[in-house]
Amino acid sequence: MYSIFQPIINVNKSLNTKIDSYEMLIRNEEGHFPGIGFIKGLATADGNKQWIAISEQSLQSALGAHQNRKVYINIEPCQMQFNSTWQFLKQLRTTYKNQVAVEINERHEHVHSINYLDQ
Repeated sequence: MYSIFQPIINVNKSLNTKIDSYEMLIRNEEGHFPGIGFIKGLATADGNKQWIAISEQSLQSALGAHQNRKVYINIEPCQMQFNSTWQFLKQLRTTYKNQVAVEINERHEHVHSINYLDQ
């Protein structure tokens, strides 16, 4: 798996466009979202650590030499149960300041239950 950075475009009243920021998205070997198995994996300590490793490497590549760039990352609610997620977020704040914003995805599962994904 790897990350892509989808541009978020700002369009002004004159319809001029400018890249405002980017959203980091995870992709599989075929270039698609990895799917339900990936989301289920995020509810495990190992799956969450894998996501953190991919995210750390991707953010370093995208932001390391670009201090004016802003990136939004997505976190699943189930990831909030892991101390490693909180440590990662603290590290992001220390390293990148306001360059990284976090979006917690809107899922209907509870932290310990993702059974609705099996349907």
